[in-house]
Order: sequence, then C-alpha cells, then structure tokens
Amino acid sequence: MQNPWLEIPLEDLEGHMSLPAVDQTRLVADGLKEALRTHRPGSVAVVGCAGGKGLENIDPRVTRRVVAIDINPSYVAAVRERFGGTLPMLETYVADVQATELPIEPVELVYAALVLEFVDVAQAFDRLAAICAPGGVLVTVTQRPSAAIAAITPSPFASMQSLASLFRFVSRDTLSDAAARTSLILVSENEVASSSGKRFAVCTFRQPGD
Repeated sequence: MQNPWLEIPLEDLEGHMSLPAVDQTRLVADGLKEALRTHRPGSVAVVGCAGGKGLENIDPRVTRRVVAIDINPSYVAAVRERFGGTLPMLETYVADVQATELPIEPVELVYAALVLEFVDVAQAFDRLAAICAPGGVLVTVTQRPSAAIAAITPSPFASMQSLASLFRFVSRDTLSDAAARTSLILVSENEVASSSGKRFAVCTFRQPGD
C-alpha cells in the first residue's frame, strides 16, 4: 500500500495546517526558529520539510548549510523553488526516514517536527542519529494525546484524513527507548500548545562529542 503522504497535495497540507482550528504551521515554524536561536548551528537538516515551513527563519550568515528532507517529491520540489535563491547552500532529498539511509554529511541541528507520529520511531531514530554530528542536537516535536481533540483535526481538506490510518501518538517511553538504541541523550523536554488546544512535546537530544 502506498504511503498516504505521497497522495496529499501540498496545497491541501498547507491549507489544513494553517487553519485556525489546527494552527500547526506557526507552531512548527516557531519551533525551528527557537532551535536556530538557541543552538546557532552552522548546518541544519529539516526532516519532513513539506513546503518549507520555518525555512524562512534561517539566517544564511549563521547557518551556511541547509538540508531539506521529505518523502513526497512534490514537496521537495516546492522547497527548491521557494528557497533555492535565498538559501544557496540548500540540499534537498526525497527519502523515507524510517527506511532509507540518508546519504548526507551530518549536521549540527536535526529538526523533526510532527514526523515521528507517522513512522517506526526506533528505525527513524537510527537514521536521525546517523546524520547528527558529534556535539550536535536533534529536536523533535510530537503531539500529545487528548481525550477531547481528534488526532487529525477534521477540515475541508478531506485528503488529510487518509493520515488517520498511519498516525500513532509517541509516548515519552517510546522516545526514550528509541534514543537508547543510539548515542543520543535527552537533555531537555518542554511542552507547547497550538491555539486549537492541542499540546506538543518538544524534546532536545544531544549527540556526544565536540
């Protein structure tokens, strides 16, 4: 069966994520902005880049190498078109992070927001750890469960509901177990919320080294 992410048009994804009832475009972009401000990496990989949400916050004078990764080739093409001129060191890859070794040089910051809910977490962590440079960090954003709010918010963009069969909440224990398979060490965890009331865990893992 084909991965549902390959069948969702970018305009549907971006329209859905920007709805006030969802409000996840801002949340994901703000998360990347904060990670860039905190860590000031010379290189960054954005996993599950979609159409490039948050890439506008990258200062190429500080972050001189930018890697964008997504399973959907049309999303990756949109990132190249939108940011190829402003981020001259942009590298783009079409890849499934749970199944494919990522053929890229490791980076100082790996940012994976709203990705782990749709993949095998242990396999994905193996791949993400491999592209996190010594002394670098992995920042993950995962959705918390809620008894009152649907995991995939109903919206006019019906194609988004195809993700319901793939979506799985990621518990803290699952994250800890996945990190334990690698050399990554959890160094901080906090919670943010969208205007819709959904809560999200922001976890920072560090790769030992320089």
